[in-house]
Amino acid sequence: RINLFQLGPLYALSNLAARTAIGISLPTYLWLWLNLAAPSGLSVSELLPAIFLSAIIIVTFIGPLLGAHRLLEREKLHLLDEVARRQELTLAGLHGLIDAGQLDDRRAALKTTLDGLVVEQGVIHKLPTWPWRMQTISSVGVTFLLPMLIWVIQRLLQRLGI
Repeated sequence: RINLFQLGPLYALSNLAARTAIGISLPTYLWLWLNLAAPSGLSVSELLPAIFLSAIIIVTFIGPLLGAHRLLEREKLHLLDEVARRQELTLAGLHGLIDAGQLDDRRAALKTTLDGLVVEQGVIHKLPTWPWRMQTISSVGVTFLLPMLIWVIQRLLQRLGI
């Protein structure tokens, strides 16, 4: 059962996916870096496994989380539909009281109910549907981008003769 208000288990899944992707990426980047630093450089045939492993790293992290994201999106739409249905019923009740001319003391209760439903709708709209914390994305991003950035800086420094 997916609960948008209790994302702890999904965050644990994203942490596991991130650790797995990082675990695969470290030896891959080390191998790539050592081959790039070799005097003979890196041939196309040696680059293909690195590209393949990079694809596996990305799928390892994003694959399971896309399924969780779809489930969270579906649950969010379900909650929003429920709120919309209740808003519709509340407004229908208000219209019925207006038409019957009985708006005296029940109007405040209907207004409070409708206000609460609008607040609930706003809260649901703000709920995240991606099953990870920003720290998880940051750690995965640094793991993937930092080696590439270091390599680019090294190449620029070599070209400048520094």
